[in-house]
Amino acid sequence: MDKKEQAIQKFLTLHNITIPSFLKDDTDVLYSLIEIKQSISQNMTLRASELVEESEHTWPITLAMLNRVYDHVEGGFISLFSGTWTSVEVICRAAIEAAINVLYVLESDTANRISQYISHYFEETRKAGNKYKSVKPQSNDLDSIEIISESEAREGLHSREQHIRTVFQYDGIPFGKTGWPKQISERFKKVGREFEYHDIYAALSSQVHSDAEALIDYIILWTLESPVPGLAEELREKAGREMLFWLRFFIYRSSELYSDAALLYTQRYALAGAKKPIEQYRHEINTRLQQISAEFLKSRNARQS
Repeated sequence: MDKKEQAIQKFLTLHNITIPSFLKDDTDVLYSLIEIKQSISQNMTLRASELVEESEHTWPITLAMLNRVYDHVEGGFISLFSGTWTSVEVICRAAIEAAINVLYVLESDTANRISQYISHYFEETRKAGNKYKSVKPQSNDLDSIEIISESEAREGLHSREQHIRTVFQYDGIPFGKTGWPKQISERFKKVGREFEYHDIYAALSSQVHSDAEALIDYIILWTLESPVPGLAEELREKAGREMLFWLRFFIYRSSELYSDAALLYTQRYALAGAKKPIEQYRHEINTRLQQISAEFLKSRNARQS
């Protein structure tokens, strides 16, 4: 068993899943993701003490942000392999938004942007708490249910805020900075990814908000598993091919954005040994994406001719 096979087997064992035969080739991209994360981890182990000496204390926070992107993309593969396809696009949207946040924070002025990011959370959570006070339950069943009181929630938020403030003070990271772009579209623009916002992220939003498109996709998936009388086999096969292509497309594009965020991370913290491997794996992900796109177009054109 070679290195790739060992990595994939470890992944499958950890998540207690098997891969359908028609998705075996998708393990190439999954393996690239695993190796990118491993490369970051190995190189940061060698670099961490130097960063501390250089008074660079943002790297653990941004690494946690980057690892969250990885976890989301990994979750997309788990959903794809396990057959829970209706969740794939929702997970990919979360992965893409998380990747854009990492790219924005790492692009420049990292310490201040981390402060803005955290401060925005506390500000919006307080606003939500104030709104909650004026909302009354619409169900009698909810009247008697109170998991946590308003005062406890407020105290809990204050405690968390003080905890983070202390950590930031210790690490020399400013606290309370304002200016975080509230709209996700703004962050896409600021990191030069406006095309991705319109081409991918906006399209995925319908799944998160359960728009009619999400229901249509669910019906198509259901009829693939349970044939409907009168629905031509050719139409079922066509719908299945298109559905599978777009699921893989979104996962691969999410993988590319994770790779881009990982590459920027290596540049930001001078992880010299990770740069070249990540560039290579990023190229392999893109090559695989181009391959499935070409195969899909060729298949579609053949059916139309």
